[in-house]
Amino acid sequence: MNTFYLEFDTREDLLEAIETLKSQYDFAGEMSYRKNEDGTWRLAVLSEKRFRESTIEKMPGRAVVES
Repeated sequence: MNTFYLEFDTREDLLEAIETLKSQYDFAGEMSYRKNEDGTWRLAVLSEKRFRESTIEKMPGRAVVES
């Protein structure tokens, strides 16, 4: 399993990234999202498929490290 997190300024950007994962990358796994206190959105991705760092960096949003 591969876990990564992306952060977005708007909900629309978040939904676009979810659609990209499903349509362009044949995503299989689980996703969840939440609104942060500062108004940004965080998407948590638990994927059955391994994503390369370069692929994650091409995704809409910003890759973040969960602490």
